[in-house]
Amino acid sequence: GDIITAQTFDNFELSWEWRIEKDGNNGVKYLVTEGRPAAPGHEYQMIDDDAPKWASLHAESKTASFYEVLPPAADRPLNPPGQWNRSRIVVRGQIIEHWLNDRNVLTYELGSTAVKAGIAKSKFNKYPDFGQKLRGHIMLTDHGDEAWFRAIKLRELPAPEFFSSPPVALLVRAGTTPATMSVPLLRRLFSFVLAALSASAGGEPARLEFNRDIRPILSENCFHCHGQDAN
Repeated sequence: GDIITAQTFDNFELSWEWRIEKDGNNGVKYLVTEGRPAAPGHEYQMIDDDAPKWASLHAESKTASFYEVLPPAADRPLNPPGQWNRSRIVVRGQIIEHWLNDRNVLTYELGSTAVKAGIAKSKFNKYPDFGQKLRGHIMLTDHGDEAWFRAIKLRELPAPEFFSSPPVALLVRAGTTPATMSVPLLRRLFSFVLAALSASAGGEPARLEFNRDIRPILSENCFHCHGQDAN
């Protein structure tokens, strides 16, 4: 049967080594809630990708995918059945990372457009809260195939310093066209603003100039300031 943690986790890093038999299928679920038994959580897929048995599976169901929702990198470094693989899941704020054999093969943002689109096409589309952040259990699944786990390590992580609430989209005006800024870009921009404010002296208000120091983190024509584009 499935093995589930008694404790729940919010921000964490989970790493483990695993191997499966030929044609095998298994996975690790996280952000698991017992209140949604048919879709308890997000799954890091572990499967014999090259088995004829699974030839019809789409990319969103391959090893290291966010099962049924988002595919991993096509060139992910996967060892064949019978050999050990190393996997890692990192959950911090709204950002999730899937690692396979020391390589980040999938990063996604909870509640993002990409996640919502993937869920809409999946069997999880009847669960409105699927794909949202929650404090949940971690589960080693049992799909009826033999699977081996070892070197399981789990550590809790501090919450992100900024924007740990649900995803934020900031609309700014570039000429007459609204532009959307991602949460990572907002974090970096906010850090820049704080640094500029801290650098002000003599009690004078700090003046933020969109010069070459900030230009690399801004999309082209993202801002319009004093009648001049940021770039």
